[in-house]
Amino acid sequence: LIAFTAGNGEIDKDGFRLIGAHTDSPGFRIKANPEMVSEGKYLKLNTEVYGGPILYTWFDRPLGLAGKVTVKGKSAIKPETKLVNINKPILIIPSVAIHMNRTVNEGFNINRQKDTLPLLSLINEKFEKNGYLVKLLAEELNISSEEILGFDLGLYEIEKGCLTGLNEEFISSGRLDDMRMVYTGIQALI
Repeated sequence: LIAFTAGNGEIDKDGFRLIGAHTDSPGFRIKANPEMVSEGKYLKLNTEVYGGPILYTWFDRPLGLAGKVTVKGKSAIKPETKLVNINKPILIIPSVAIHMNRTVNEGFNINRQKDTLPLLSLINEKFEKNGYLVKLLAEELNISSEEILGFDLGLYEIEKGCLTGLNEEFISSGRLDDMRMVYTGIQALI
């Protein structure tokens, strides 16, 4: 976000107000053709790390999914973009139990391509490639799966922010740095 205001006076005397802030948050983006079967029974989504998230904070938290879905439009050359927000705990990046990694508390080197893949579902014996996520998006948008051309989706923590501390003097929430800067920047302009 970049915005400015100039007063009624002369700029060299009265100046102007200019703000710049980013609105995106570090996290995980869903890759194209993301469905991966793990151990023959778990459906995970292939992701890429976006920005510089603190990776360990994403483990064992309920995650939602939001973004843009490109769908067939009324004309073949004019696809439409729809926003989607699956604001329920459909994904989780699980950590392994302590008996599977006895040294986890001594430090854990996170492999971005293996350890941070979110778990979506258990699957039956007949895995339908590219079916689960697209069907979920189609249901959410009330369209058929065949209408979906592509998507740009990201994970987010669905737990709501809250005030903490004896006197509620602390804020606990994800994405504070970017959202706070946008809000305070706009407040400074008006």
